Amino acid sequence: MYNGVTVETRQPRSRVFLISDTHFGHENIIRYCSRPFSSAEEMDRVLIRNWNEAVGPEDVVIHLGDFALGSPGRIREYLEALNGEIFFLRGNHDTLLEMVVGPLPPHMVIPLAPPSLDLRLQHYPGTPSPGEVVIHGHIHDKAPLFDPRIHRMNVSVEATGYKPVLVKEIIELVRGPSQHL
Repeated sequence: MYNGVTVETRQPRSRVFLISDTHFGHENIIRYCSRPFSSAEEMDRVLIRNWNEAVGPEDVVIHLGDFALGSPGRIREYLEALNGEIFFLRGNHDTLLEMVVGPLPPHMVIPLAPPSLDLRLQHYPGTPSPGEVVIHGHIHDKAPLFDPRIHRMNVSVEATGYKPVLVKEIIELVRGPSQHL
């Protein structure tokens, strides 16, 4: 569900990806998170290239917050440069993004069955309910991609190699090698 409606892909065979904390145009994030870039321009080029190499035009990306800094016009340029249909969840740096795309929901849930399991997507890490895995961003490089002890997964770009991750791969990590989709 996204803003109260089911997220439907444009193509029946579309792939779905997750990513968080791209921080396009944010020069200081390079230093704050020890990102391996010399400038925001270089970071933006690499993030856009990695995104577009992974994501096709028919694919869906759910961005878990902190998309970009800059003017509304610059945010539109980032949106036009990226492949796929993008759905956004609200992060703590998304005020300008909301001016461009409208109000953003704080979370969404992807129910999986069998066995019953919900992927709760949100910007901030949190404590999962029973039968739930929280997929989040916000903490950048402060947690591994997946921590099975606490049923949380960090999809901040620092944890994903600066590229979107397929939901199918996340499900495989969460369920373990013995489970099938």
